[in-house]
Amino acid sequence: MLIVLLLGKEVVLAQQTIGVAPALLNIKVDKGKTVNKVIDVYNDGEKPIQVRAEFLNFKLSENGHVMFLPIKGKRESWSAASWLKLPSNKFSVLPGKDRNIVLTISPPADAEPGTHRALVKFSTINPLTSKQSKKTEVLINASVSTVILVKVAGKTFVKPTMRLNVAKVYFTNPLIRLSLGNRGNVHYFANGNINILNRAGKVMTKYVLKKRPPGAMVLPKAKRSFAYYWRKAPYIGLFKVKAQVVTDGKKYLSVSKKITVIRWEFLLIITLLVILIVSLYLVFSRYKLVRR
Repeated sequence: MLIVLLLGKEVVLAQQTIGVAPALLNIKVDKGKTVNKVIDVYNDGEKPIQVRAEFLNFKLSENGHVMFLPIKGKRESWSAASWLKLPSNKFSVLPGKDRNIVLTISPPADAEPGTHRALVKFSTINPLTSKQSKKTEVLINASVSTVILVKVAGKTFVKPTMRLNVAKVYFTNPLIRLSLGNRGNVHYFANGNINILNRAGKVMTKYVLKKRPPGAMVLPKAKRSFAYYWRKAPYIGLFKVKAQVVTDGKKYLSVSKKITVIRWEFLLIITLLVILIVSLYLVFSRYKLVRR
């Protein structure tokens, strides 16, 4: 809570607190059927909060950030927003309490098999502010979301792809890029790592794609990208970059490439040594000529 003075009045800035569980609902349902799921919305603050719920489309950036997309015009073929329903889009939650909200998912009978997606965004609404004469409370709204993934039964398949992007030679600390794709019509979650090994097979460094379950989500017809910067690479050496990924459907992907590291610091030292040796040789040669 932050207190400031404005025109002789004490203004209290208070961040409203709201939480939601789960953050992800992964649902399987037959077309034309209905499924109910419970979302728990809770208030960790000291005052009651008013909450507004809304359905939005979303997409993931390649680095995994959720980007909200408003629902307007023609429905996207992958959208599940119009299939969702809540008992009410406005409700209150008492301080230190939670409220179970029943979400109904009803895909139509002609829904395409595969993953459809949407999210439920819960936002606090400004309640009545304090009416004290010398003190005004300004509440800062907050929002949280639950991602909804609806897998409609039918002819579904997962087709993960993986690409390792590296340079053959690095003159600085290597930057390793890994790209995961999905040519199927169902999302998947990936876990794995990137290992950099020396010529003897010893792991020099390791990068974990995703530490928290269920893993990195890859939507249909989408890509996820990961980048690892090897900050303490040796000055010179031959190495193998090996990426290994396993999906939640137990599909294993592996790719490896060789790289050479010749850091510019090493080249600079070699250049200076060559200049020093040549200079000493010239000085010594001139000295010998003078002696003659």
